[in-house]
Amino acid sequence: MIACSKRACAVWAFFSCLLTSHLSQSAPAISAAADINGDGIIQLDDSGPAPSDISTPATPFVFWLNDDQDDLNLYESWPHDNPDASNEKIGSLRDLEDLARLHIRVSGASQGDDLWLKLSWAVNSAAAPAIRVWQAQDPNGSRAYLLDEKAGIEQLSHAHAHSALGVVRQQQALFMQLHAFDLQGSETLLPLLFEAIEAGSGRLRVELIERQQVLAQTYVDMELRPVKTFYDRVAVPWPDEITFPYKYKGQPPQAKLTWEPESFGYSFQKPWYEDDNIVVWVHGWIPNDDENYRRTLVFSFETMFKRLWHQGYRGRVIHFHWPTRKVQGAFGLLTSEYLALKSAEPLYRFAQTLPKNKRLHITCHSLGGVILAEALRLGLDFDNAIFQVSAVPAESFDSSATLLVPELVNTPTPRDNDRWGWADYIGSSNTRVYNFFNPHDITWVGWNLAQKEAKPYWKYNRTYKYFPDEANGEHFRLKYWWFFSRPVKDRHEAMAYALNSKTQALGAEARVHGLVHQNFDLAKEPFEFGNDHVAAWRWNPQLVMPYFNLMLDVFNIPYNGLSVE
Repeated sequence: MIACSKRACAVWAFFSCLLTSHLSQSAPAISAAADINGDGIIQLDDSGPAPSDISTPATPFVFWLNDDQDDLNLYESWPHDNPDASNEKIGSLRDLEDLARLHIRVSGASQGDDLWLKLSWAVNSAAAPAIRVWQAQDPNGSRAYLLDEKAGIEQLSHAHAHSALGVVRQQQALFMQLHAFDLQGSETLLPLLFEAIEAGSGRLRVELIERQQVLAQTYVDMELRPVKTFYDRVAVPWPDEITFPYKYKGQPPQAKLTWEPESFGYSFQKPWYEDDNIVVWVHGWIPNDDENYRRTLVFSFETMFKRLWHQGYRGRVIHFHWPTRKVQGAFGLLTSEYLALKSAEPLYRFAQTLPKNKRLHITCHSLGGVILAEALRLGLDFDNAIFQVSAVPAESFDSSATLLVPELVNTPTPRDNDRWGWADYIGSSNTRVYNFFNPHDITWVGWNLAQKEAKPYWKYNRTYKYFPDEANGEHFRLKYWWFFSRPVKDRHEAMAYALNSKTQALGAEARVHGLVHQNFDLAKEPFEFGNDHVAAWRWNPQLVMPYFNLMLDVFNIPYNGLSVE
């Protein structure tokens, strides 16, 4: 070993450090990631405070195709004649929830005219994926465009929003000149947004190129597929040979209802990241024909699923489809209530098939509350249940006299449970119940009117009558023509067509306790849903994300923050 003086050693150490620093700065590096773990933060390496978002073929970023048509204000078109993925313009504030973020960080590279980024696919599936890419308006690449209306409008107004940077397909790479993005500093972040336009899985190759030489490269593994593969579906069909009970002069036949898988050509595919939570979703009063059901499934449920997903939910979601009857106006309400009561047993039986080692949650909307209430009465045992503005009598959960509505009490049908009334109908339940109510919801005007005027049901030569002195099973009768009648022996028939509620609907009532663990007022901040019955999915995502955080909070599931900084 050659000895050196202290001065010489110091000089050598200085120049060695300088050389090492120069070499490290002159070696460009590139990293890229999407939010594969759903925590709202894109962490490009293992050195940050959040878990890394480095993907692998076994743990890809999974996202849905942008195949709906979000081109209307607070709504979307049906059918999808011009799906969003078919054009290069971001269609609306609503369309932003069908976009995902991609961050690319370049280190140690100059900003010369010859420096390019290249995106291309290394495909590992029979189907080749494709994405369309835009520059994000926010230089930090935050989720603000999804959480804040002003930020969303700014993204839509951004110079690149009406013209995408380009498309990446199997045989079509995207080249982007780095200096065109006006990035600052030796370590620069390029925030991008993209939509999935063709299904498939593969490695998105990100290369830093100068004069046709690859200086650095990295990969982001992705799996892109239709949204209907992200959630499970079951349905309860009503037998064609059985009509509604008021049409039978004798005792109506009892339908033997069962649940069955519902595919629409797409099977549920369990993603690699699925956790131990399961949420069952029971829809409300919707049109019963196939075309309208498919439209409603896309517009309402799939929108709700996407918003939960964006807020970090990574469990399974199951849509429960029950038969309804909805025609013009409010016609079909009572029959749908009858069908809801009958559909509760298949829901209960389906719930028995779910894994017992999972955390089970269930939620319903509007008239779906009748199914869930009946299922709880049958013994449905979940961790939590959320009733969303539910059109089911509040007295089913709490028979307190303070809830009584005078004009509904002064009607000829009984209230007591032992006379088939709605009071304390559920009894007891191990499931923790939460009530999301909105007293300003316009739905309650019609619901209260139906309780007062439409029950007991009458139509032409058919009328339900209550006879207080008769025993159960004889105390309600269906009269037809002038001289004929039959007893109503099915409690569900009596409840749906003859027994009115003596209280407001659960979804209109702030004071209900009993089986209800907690009430949440959707008319107040931060929700302020006004009189809108379906604001949670009709409104643009930037206005309603606090609602989905509330759902996850009630289910005791971690969720992403709402900060736009």
